[in-house]
Amino acid sequence: MKVLIVAKDGNRNTFISNLRGSISKNIEVDCGIDKFWKDEKQYDIIHVQWPEMLSFMVSRRTFSPNNQRIKKVDAQLKKLKSGGAKIVITRHNVFPHNYSSNYEKLYEIVFNNMNGVIHMGDYSHQEFLKRYPDLTNIKHTVIPHGWYDNIPNDCTKEEARKFLNLKEDAFVILAFGALRDNAEEQMLFESFKLIQNPNKLLIIPRGYYNNKNILYRLFDFLNLKFYKKLIQKKAEKLKTKRILWNQSFVDENDIQYYFNASDLLVIPRIDILNSGNVPLGFSFKKVVVGPKVGNIGEILSKTNNPTFDPNNYQSIAKAIETSLILKDNGLGSKNFEYAKQHWNWSDIGKKHVDFYKTV
Repeated sequence: MKVLIVAKDGNRNTFISNLRGSISKNIEVDCGIDKFWKDEKQYDIIHVQWPEMLSFMVSRRTFSPNNQRIKKVDAQLKKLKSGGAKIVITRHNVFPHNYSSNYEKLYEIVFNNMNGVIHMGDYSHQEFLKRYPDLTNIKHTVIPHGWYDNIPNDCTKEEARKFLNLKEDAFVILAFGALRDNAEEQMLFESFKLIQNPNKLLIIPRGYYNNKNILYRLFDFLNLKFYKKLIQKKAEKLKTKRILWNQSFVDENDIQYYFNASDLLVIPRIDILNSGNVPLGFSFKKVVVGPKVGNIGEILSKTNNPTFDPNNYQSIAKAIETSLILKDNGLGSKNFEYAKQHWNWSDIGKKHVDFYKTV
């Protein structure tokens, strides 16, 4: 069997490289977006990850497709199927974070051409059936997101706090990953105010700063001093409120310092289907606090991790305060054992290959 994973290998998120490694033990696997458009090699399975990657891309950023691009994607999928390939997709999102009506059209076109859909939770499966009731000839399966056992993790809590210059008695709340809009960030700020702990400290490595404003994107891209000063000014203001805010990407080797220095991980999302931060937090033995929405809410509730109503700041604060008790009762270690048993890449790779064969 020959499989093409339609995504870039070796990007910042190791999900694709982990997936490729887990399924390439028994079958031939290629990765790449350009290979989707070429007909030089015949594949048995075309495994799409994010449909927006079939739209227009500049560096790592995707842009909404026009009608011509949508038709081109549709034609290519049909061409690949007519050549004998089966098309499979992993449903990472309901729609891209930077939503547009044309993205919705693109997703519908892609799903109309699918032979199989891989969901990361039961919630996704049921939501899909309601959203696309006419797509009845598609095979479905649920395969969870794999854990991150490949990320370096050999420092102690003391070493991590020393690296980040944090006090030993601080109650450290980590919000890892990019905050995508002002609403998510304000939700986090307002709920943090309500936490009744004098030693509380919130760490946000990749905060939000007018990311949707094209002018600020240009400032960021050009690495202008003016933009850096704006970022620094916001960081200094938030530091007085016990919030360590930055807007930088954390190198893979440094992820361990942020997680091992923290008491818990909070996922400040309002409306989301999946998050790789759940298995990432479990991989570092963290209690994970997240919204009771999508597959995230399903997984956290199942594993007894605190969930919150994203529209209720008091609910978020209470979930974070509860997590400290759960941490002291060993939930972080239980999370690690759960991830090791249910989210190991060996089993996930086997489940993918079995589903390919079914399709």
